[in-house]
Amino acid sequence: KNAEDEIHKDQATFASSKTKEAANYLESRPALDQILNDFINVYSKVNMNRAAPFQADLIGLIKSSPTLDTALKNVGLDIDDQGFQSATDIAQKNAIAQAFRQLGEQASAKAPGTELQALLKGVADPDRAPGAKYEIIAKAIAQKNLLSDRYNDWISSGGQGNYAKFISDWMKDPEHSEKKYLQSAVDSIPYFAGMTEADVKNLPLQRSDKMPAPERPKDLNEGKWQSRTDIVTGK
Repeated sequence: KNAEDEIHKDQATFASSKTKEAANYLESRPALDQILNDFINVYSKVNMNRAAPFQADLIGLIKSSPTLDTALKNVGLDIDDQGFQSATDIAQKNAIAQAFRQLGEQASAKAPGTELQALLKGVADPDRAPGAKYEIIAKAIAQKNLLSDRYNDWISSGGQGNYAKFISDWMKDPEHSEKKYLQSAVDSIPYFAGMTEADVKNLPLQRSDKMPAPERPKDLNEGKWQSRTDIVTGK
């Protein structure tokens, strides 16, 4: 009986730790939503992987996004700073890339011990090819939403009992399939600037609405990325 009591005690302790973990994650969910939305907004309008300078386009976008501007300043990047404005193109690009990675590190700390943690770090790497960034962000959003639903259901169940059994039963529900969450994420994200038709075809899942692949832009060096809606929508 003592051994059985110890097992129940360990299960209760573990369940309590998972309830705390769930509460912390759900509290940080709005911040995760914001940073992912900011990255999507940037990547869908500016191809940061291209060789031609993109800073003017990105700076304009940052200025129009107060949340992103504030987040970047919090990690040490002030686009209005004279030192940044007078820096070379390469120095500006490196500073922006480093700031984005720091944002990813901060976001990943809000999902410790989960697949989402690694994905959030990958999301913030602007040097990745547009198609690769799109795939990572889609997976990150899918995992974010899956974790939110799972944690909410755990808390709603009382946050007690055998957590491993709860997870097993929860994942058996077809409504909780990872593919379903990924499809929903892909359907919600516009294509990223610089993506090609081949990039779209190589995605793990295709959009349900069959959105056309973005056209290859003809004005890579003309600094018109912010106003080019056809790059994102294919229209």
